[in-house]
Amino acid sequence: MITTRLRKLLLVGILFAAFPVDLHAEIVVKPGQKIGFLGDSITEQGSGPSGYVYLVTMGLKAEGIEVTPIPAGRSGQASGAIRARVGSVLDKGANWITINSGANDLRIVREGKEGGSVDAYAKNMIAMVELAKSRNVNVVLLTTTHTPKNKEIIPYNEWLRKYAKDNHILLADVNQVYNEVLNSPPPKDWQGDPDKRLLADGVHPNQAGQTLLAKTVLLTLGVPPEDMPKIEKEWMQNAHGKGVKIGRGDSGNEYVYLTRTQYDAVEAIAKSQRKDARNIVKDMYKAALESAPKDTEDPAAYAQSQVDGLVNKYIADHQDAGSKAK
Repeated sequence: MITTRLRKLLLVGILFAAFPVDLHAEIVVKPGQKIGFLGDSITEQGSGPSGYVYLVTMGLKAEGIEVTPIPAGRSGQASGAIRARVGSVLDKGANWITINSGANDLRIVREGKEGGSVDAYAKNMIAMVELAKSRNVNVVLLTTTHTPKNKEIIPYNEWLRKYAKDNHILLADVNQVYNEVLNSPPPKDWQGDPDKRLLADGVHPNQAGQTLLAKTVLLTLGVPPEDMPKIEKEWMQNAHGKGVKIGRGDSGNEYVYLTRTQYDAVEAIAKSQRKDARNIVKDMYKAALESAPKDTEDPAAYAQSQVDGLVNKYIADHQDAGSKAK
């Protein structure tokens, strides 16, 4: 859950500190353009209905700029493997590409394998940028989402910052913005690892991390900081803004979706009762699934359609508890 205090921090202090007000005179992406989102598992996970790829697309739409995303994240890939896929993304008509790499380059080094050094990373990143430029495609480079506890990633990010600056390439300095949050004291009522304010496991963003990543990219593209509250409001009402894992099926993890406004309300109530909001939502889904008519062709879809009403009723029935928790 992004607390009210943390949300204000993300929207105002950190973002304004990381991005000068005069970052761009205008938004550089234009209506009708295509954006390729290249990367590893961070981008692959970010391509879901509540991930940063969708949030960036949604944020641009709120500014009157409809674009077509080309999700191109693949789990486990370092910069060399990502480099091999750049051409296929450019062939789809991308006008822009964002490149998010580095985490798996470091992993390769830790595993004692070749190809993950900073020099190899630099060579691959330069090759990707030059190929994009040769096709008149604009580039946004992203630093990593690693926890600030990981000092081994610093040389990768430092090289990328210098390269972007020296070559006048847009840089979404996600690492800097994340560090501003993760190096700050957590709220007094925060329990557990402070990194989990943004990261699920020290590398992969949770929902708060996906949101901050999206904001960082949007600001880099020239979205005015003062427009972020309007965009955040739309994100909060996104029908697929929060996925709650309900199990694992043949095609992977399965989720039930709520708006983030709904989930935050359920979590506030759950906190007041010392319960787990995810279990509350899962119980609702289970009850809806069990109540599906016997002739329903898709019980899971039926259950999802019922959860919205069940959640709203739960919130209405527990309003007092939720208000006290906030």
